[in-house]
Amino acid sequence: MAKLQEIFRMISSNSRDLEGVVNEVRESVQTSNGSVSDLSALTEELSATMQDISDNASRINENTESVAVKSSQLQRKRLKSISIPKK
Repeated sequence: MAKLQEIFRMISSNSRDLEGVVNEVRESVQTSNGSVSDLSALTEELSATMQDISDNASRINENTESVAVKSSQLQRKRLKSISIPKK
């Protein structure tokens, strides 16, 4: 009978230890889930920011092209206005 009581004590002790390990794993999973959620939100913000940068770069390119065209037009007009008349 004493041997059986010792076995039950060992089972009970091991069960408590196992419960502690399970709780630690659960806490770690919850922490990981929180970290994943934070990382996901950060990734979404980064993606939106990168899209904004891309949109701004496109606008800058368009404006640069527009300025180049207008500058070229102005230069042609200026050259026409100062051209020497033919004799």
